[in-house]
Amino acid sequence: MPLHRVASGFLLFSVALGCGSDPVAPPEASYTISIRGGADQQGPAGSILAEPLQVTVVDVANRPVQGVVVRFRVLSGGGSLTDSIGVTGPGGVAVTFARVGATTGPQQFEAAIRRVPTRKVTFDATASDPARLVRLSSGSTVTPGDTVDVIGDNFNTSVAGNTVFFGTTRARVLALEGDTLIRVLVPFCATSGTTTVQVQVGSAVTNTLPVTYAATSATLNLAVGEGITVGVAELERCIQLPAMGPRYLIVPQFASATDEPEGKVLKLKRLESTPFRIGRTTTTTAAMAFGAMATRPAAIVVVRPIRKGVETGSSAALANCGTTRYRGPIAGS
Repeated sequence: MPLHRVASGFLLFSVALGCGSDPVAPPEASYTISIRGGADQQGPAGSILAEPLQVTVVDVANRPVQGVVVRFRVLSGGGSLTDSIGVTGPGGVAVTFARVGATTGPQQFEAAIRRVPTRKVTFDATASDPARLVRLSSGSTVTPGDTVDVIGDNFNTSVAGNTVFFGTTRARVLALEGDTLIRVLVPFCATSGTTTVQVQVGSAVTNTLPVTYAATSATLNLAVGEGITVGVAELERCIQLPAMGPRYLIVPQFASATDEPEGKVLKLKRLESTPFRIGRTTTTTAAMAFGAMATRPAAIVVVRPIRKGVETGSSAALANCGTTRYRGPIAGS
């Protein structure tokens, strides 16, 4: 047989062998996935679990592997995830946060290497009884400035862990009694008429209670050295400054909220270099003094009475937004 025919036959035979071979397995087939953190947690129904769901991916030499795509999903319990896809970092770790479902009982979440779904782990969690509103001590009607007891079950035992809303307006929490009573100051400037009361406990919310909000126009009577923080819309809509008495310093601020372990922390910075100063005026005139400030949805202001000739003070951070009264230096004033 001629030499060139033998060579051609060998080439065809080799190609045939190549086409009939099994596909090469992805490198992830040799990886191992394991739970790094977040297993066996418990949280109130509807809340985000305190710890994130974390997995580690390693190779056959037990070295962390970066860049592996991990798929997270809910197996049971009706929960949800902040991210269904995670990619491992330099330490081989992928992370997501889980919210348990609204029904109490067992919950399960899964994490699997996306290219090799059989490489997976399961997270178990439990949804416990959520916080629940039962009634208000005032009955079905509230008036701005009243002290009211919000009565229910399973509230957070830390003041910072509970946020009470009348409609969309936050009330000031004054005190707690165990996990069944929150004493609050009914906020000014909520929407008048029929509204709802609801408590945010950590990352979960309670049921709502219907309530009639009897709105009044709040006249500020602050001593020198006192102040409040208040939204521009509230200042324009319902808060009035006394027609007689001290002059008031109104300082524009810009508010940005950040999530911290104990809840939301408000950080303020000055928007204008010169505060507005008004005297005998009503709220409408005061709001007009801001000009374009009223168009900034996240803007709040600091209001305080001033002595004649004294218009500035030292800066200090403010802790919360709303009509909360406090003593001490005013931020940015």
